Amino acid sequence: MDLNVVAISAVVGYAVGTIQILGIDWIRSRSKHRTQLRLLRSELRRLNQLRKPYNWDQTSGPPSDKIPRPPIPTANFTTLIAQIDLYLTDEFHDDNTQEMMLDILDLAHGLQDYQREIQECLDEIRVMASGPAMANSWNRAFASSQSYDSDLAILQTIVTGAISDVDRRLKEASVWRQLNRPMGQLPPGKNPKRLSEGDPRIINLGDGEGPG
Repeated sequence: MDLNVVAISAVVGYAVGTIQILGIDWIRSRSKHRTQLRLLRSELRRLNQLRKPYNWDQTSGPPSDKIPRPPIPTANFTTLIAQIDLYLTDEFHDDNTQEMMLDILDLAHGLQDYQREIQECLDEIRVMASGPAMANSWNRAFASSQSYDSDLAILQTIVTGAISDVDRRLKEASVWRQLNRPMGQLPPGKNPKRLSEGDPRIINLGDGEGPG
């Protein structure tokens, strides 16, 4: 057999094998991405159920001894946002969804701190008959409950938007859409302005829904 033919056959065989390996890796990475997105959506939906605020009145005091259950992300949520390659389904080059997920973590930790301080104040009030010390503990608890409700509304607004974004990403993660995504860098885009207290986009939690 001609040595040139052997060499060409070897090169072609190597090329075909390489393409097959790359193709399998491409399919596996997209399949993994869809799995991670579905898990992320489940985690976000769980957080979205824990939306009960305090809604305390400073004059009448707590309506009961029961306090809301804060939305605490699981370890799986933290692992997911650290490992998932969101660029596979980003809408534009500078998409800040990863930062949005980190904001959820930060706000959730802050809510736990507020709840801890409120519980400490309520414990102090239970052992006091009356007086300035009791009033001071209540004022601290009420101030923390106001901060809790404000940050909870911001967190739940972000979570609601994140669920919609993950739904969009799951559609974008289909094989057909992935095959038709632009090669190289994504086009430029604009991220929404970060939420802060008083932003009209913040949802009104009312009396809250779900457990808590």
